[in-house]
Amino acid sequence: MLNPWERASCGIGRHFQDIRVFKKLTLLENLLVTFKDGSENPFKAIFGRKSRRERDKIEIAMKWLDFVGLTDMKNSLAENLSWGQQKLLSLARLLCGDFDLLLIDEPVSGVNPDMVKVILKKIRELKELDKTIIAVEHDMAAVKEISDHVYFMDSGRILASGLPDDIFKNHEIMESYMGLDNVA
Repeated sequence: MLNPWERASCGIGRHFQDIRVFKKLTLLENLLVTFKDGSENPFKAIFGRKSRRERDKIEIAMKWLDFVGLTDMKNSLAENLSWGQQKLLSLARLLCGDFDLLLIDEPVSGVNPDMVKVILKKIRELKELDKTIIAVEHDMAAVKEISDHVYFMDSGRILASGLPDDIFKNHEIMESYMGLDNVA
């Protein structure tokens, strides 16, 4: 099992179900803490001019804040965001890592229906940016909307796998595993 920093060095980033944002930092600061920094000089940070590298970090952070639709709130504290907005901020933090593979755990859990649409749209857009995404999600409508391939698992065993339409049309799987007759 790899440590988090070892996974990251392999190009693997993770988005947690339980949001891990710094509530007392602004949205922009939340993204800037994701970057490695060669030196930690508090005097330079307070009184110094921004280096080209620091400006590049801000530019990257703003790109991902814009991607998730939170640019106008860049100077707001994260604690002032709704749960869904915090999920988007957390996603932007993940994207600042420029990972090849994104592991996303329950991206829409506990989020209101309007924000679910926004989050799922962003995940679809990431796929268009050639990001490989592995998502764990219990909302079957969300799974159907964002998945190219589905695995149903129970206790670490794969019970079924295939294309979303094939899995969701399989009446036996839906009834026995999900207790549903049909998924919308």
